[in-house]
Parts: sequence; structure tokens; C-alpha cells
Amino acid sequence: MPEEGDLPEEAPALQAVPDRLVLVTDAGEFTMTLLKQQAPQTCRSFWYLAEKGFYDGIYFHRVIPGFVAQAGCPEGNGYGGPGYTVPAENNTEAYLRGVVGMADSGLDTAGSQFFIMLDSQRRLDCRYTVFAVVENTPKLDSIEVGTRILEIRSVSS
Repeated sequence: MPEEGDLPEEAPALQAVPDRLVLVTDAGEFTMTLLKQQAPQTCRSFWYLAEKGFYDGIYFHRVIPGFVAQAGCPEGNGYGGPGYTVPAENNTEAYLRGVVGMADSGLDTAGSQFFIMLDSQRRLDCRYTVFAVVENTPKLDSIEVGTRILEIRSVSS
């Protein structure tokens, strides 16, 4: 088991992480562009977990209309994670609709939980690690509490 703050040894190198992913849910598919330069460790961890099927079957446990949709907790209650944490990579990306960030409970505590912005919330700028942007934002409003993630896969370029 990796130590807190360490990615597993088998996590892919940054160059092996795809540029784009498809988040497949029972509410539709969402294409995400990863921000690998802004959040390299977070992108590595997210792809590592996705590739291992960690997110498959997990549902969105927190949805606040006009704010965020949050998923990635294996317990379904907002308290679970992958067993390791990822260092914060807070950056200057603005929290606009479609931005994907890592949920955390303090500095350097992010794990597997992520959130998608359902509306712009500039007050969050620089507070959490932004690591991706959803391309097809009109479908975001179809996400509800209980929406299941079926898989996360890479997009062939």
C-alpha cells in the first residue's frame, strides 16, 4: 500500500496518460480534456484509478444544482477514497461550468473524489486542484444523485 501522499508505483508516467477521457454514466457520456501540465500528479492518479476500474459502478453521491456534481467515493457517502492521497496542485484555472476538480478535506488530502462544476463559481478559484474540463457541458444538468459511472475510458485521437 502506498504511503499517504504517494502514488502507487504502478501509476502510469505522465506521458502514458491520455489527453482526453470519456466519463460514461447512465445519464450520458461526457468527454473530458485532462490538464496534464497544470495537474500532472492528479491526472496520473485519476487515470490510474480509471484504468483499474475503480470508478466503475460508483455513483454521484452529491449534486447541488447550479453548483457541483461530486463522485468518486467507493463508500457512497463522501468519506471514502483509494487508500492514498495526492498532493494538492492548486492552479489558476477558473472554476467555470464544466471544470473538473478534486474534492479534498484539506491541503494534500485529495484521493479519488472529484467534482464537476455545474455553474461558474469564481470564489473557488485556486482553492482546489483543477485537472480537467468537460467539453459537452449542456448534458451536465442530467447528472443527479445516484447517477452511476459505468466506466471512464480514453478517447482515441
